Amino acid sequence: MEIIITLLAIIAGSELIRFYLTHKQPSRKAHFKAKLKGTKRMVWDLEFKIFKLLEMKEDLRKEFDFMNSKIDTLNKKIEAEKDKEVKANLKDQLELAQIDANNLEGQMQGIDLQVYGTKKSEQYPEGVMGTTEELENLEAFIGLIEDYVKKG
Repeated sequence: MEIIITLLAIIAGSELIRFYLTHKQPSRKAHFKAKLKGTKRMVWDLEFKIFKLLEMKEDLRKEFDFMNSKIDTLNKKIEAEKDKEVKANLKDQLELAQIDANNLEGQMQGIDLQVYGTKKSEQYPEGVMGTTEELENLEAFIGLIEDYVKKG
């Protein structure tokens, strides 16, 4: 009987503690500590994003180099070829390779724009904020929050 009463008291106590913790008003310091924790995690996310984007860019660069090599090879074959039909087929392959190379170059420029951003220009009148700039802003924000929490 005493064991049952003790268990009921423990359950009632834990429910009261749970009720208190879910309904208490968070302090300002606790709020900013949580914001600091979340901001640091956002920094980790952006660092990961930059890493993966640069990894993708490297893969595209390898493909781009391969396409340029293929274009050079096709140009040499076209110059050496005497048969008009084969030469026309090689020219078609060359055009496709040049289109692929242009697409790859555009994708690499898009990744650079996403990672590094750009200042105001004719093409981008508003400029583009890159992920590195976002990262710098968050790191500055972390410093502000840390100072506020220390003073708080």
